Amino acid sequence: MNRSRREIDPAATRRAILSSATRVFADRGYAGASYQHIADEAGLQKSHIQYHFGTKEELWRTVVDYVTREFTIEFERLLAEGSPSFEQVIRVRHNVLTNRPEYVRLLGWMCLDEAPIPATMQERTRQFLTSVLGMPMEESRADVPREHLFAIAFGALHGYFLFRRLVEVEGAPDMDLTESAYLESLLKVLFSKTEVKSAA
Repeated sequence: MNRSRREIDPAATRRAILSSATRVFADRGYAGASYQHIADEAGLQKSHIQYHFGTKEELWRTVVDYVTREFTIEFERLLAEGSPSFEQVIRVRHNVLTNRPEYVRLLGWMCLDEAPIPATMQERTRQFLTSVLGMPMEESRADVPREHLFAIAFGALHGYFLFRRLVEVEGAPDMDLTESAYLESLLKVLFSKTEVKSAA
């Protein structure tokens, strides 16, 4: 009998567990997810997960590190190209969140669930904040402190994806909530003193 690739390839098994755990943690949070949920999602025995990752906390830390690393890579690439503007950083963050919806949901669970935050993520966040808050923001609103501007920008980005999910589930009147339209509206608010008008 031929065995599946995952049975003979430890790396493939690890990737399958990581992918399944990402979906389960995004759906259930840290506290609500169990090894059994992840094993069922992956089509494996719980012993496989314990063998590759040990504890649930270690698996969670690996998932968070895996999911958040993409933004770090994109941000470092942006820095390597020169002196990025705050607007460019927002666009990069938006693109990553668009491509990785589970990132937003995991961050939401970390805020609500008292889930452990990996040390690697804490260090990346510290370095990111240091870099961004030190950037020149000549084109941004001068009447708003830069740390507030940063919090507004990233809070609005993350909140958009959570709100859009709510609209998709609950239903809502006809609203233009496409990623590109929202991003351009957010940038107008952040970098212009023009009065914001009602969409009606």
